[in-house]
Amino acid sequence: MMDYVLMLVSVFVNVAASSFNNKFAKKQLVGPADNYIFNLVLSISSALVLVPFCIKTLDGVSTYTIILGLIFGVINSATFLVKTTAFQTGPMSFTVLISSCGMLIPTVFSAIMWPEKDHISVIQAIGIVLMLGSIYLVLSKSGSGKITPKWVICCIVIFILAGLIGVAQKIQRNSGYPDEQYAFLCIAFLTSAVLIVAELIIKTHKKHTFKESFSSWGLKQIGLACITGCFTVTMHIINLNLSGTLPATIFFPIVNGGAIFLSGLVGWVLFKEKFKISQLIGFGLGLLSIMMVGNVFA
Repeated sequence: MMDYVLMLVSVFVNVAASSFNNKFAKKQLVGPADNYIFNLVLSISSALVLVPFCIKTLDGVSTYTIILGLIFGVINSATFLVKTTAFQTGPMSFTVLISSCGMLIPTVFSAIMWPEKDHISVIQAIGIVLMLGSIYLVLSKSGSGKITPKWVICCIVIFILAGLIGVAQKIQRNSGYPDEQYAFLCIAFLTSAVLIVAELIIKTHKKHTFKESFSSWGLKQIGLACITGCFTVTMHIINLNLSGTLPATIFFPIVNGGAIFLSGLVGWVLFKEKFKISQLIGFGLGLLSIMMVGNVFA
């Protein structure tokens, strides 16, 4: 019963993180430096949340976990920066939809790597086709005048990065060190912070100093980043644990489908997003395809 409660909590914190990220991107983000700083604070706050878990549950960290955590951190940092840009340039609801459809990549990866546990059925294959169709409808320029090439490119990149995150999580849970999940996440978020600092210095050194990049930042922006970070790391902690205890046929459809539905509702009610018929059809197909890929109907 507790696993199902945690699954619902995961959906809510996922959408909450996206909502705060979306609010910052559309209201507070002025230049590229703001994107870097927001996700730097997000990464640091996430790592700080994980420190007590690492101290309490881990006696040592394997080289395997360190290397995998570093790789995951590279993927994470790219995901944070691209997702914030996507929220700035397009609707939150469809950005979350395409990100959730990234589950297609770990699904195919698992079928190849662990065929004895995961294989792609006929229903899943149909779901994959529908998923690609839903992405096409959502990204179609005919759907909304707000669709821009920059947002489309960001969404394609997010789809790939979200899939790679799922692959990294599956590798960690199927490794010989599944109990080092908190260290794995902490290393990942610290790596993200280091990479983002490096990028911020490189990108801004010709215009102004590193210190000057923070000159326009106040408690409101820092608070938004910290809250987003806390929600983000909570989602990662829950998902990484549940992916090892719940069947994929239950976990992926509810977590991803719930996030898509709730983000669509939040986008419509709070952010006044408007949808065209073709986009609504794509949204519905996305929900259906995730259920099919998750093998709900098997």
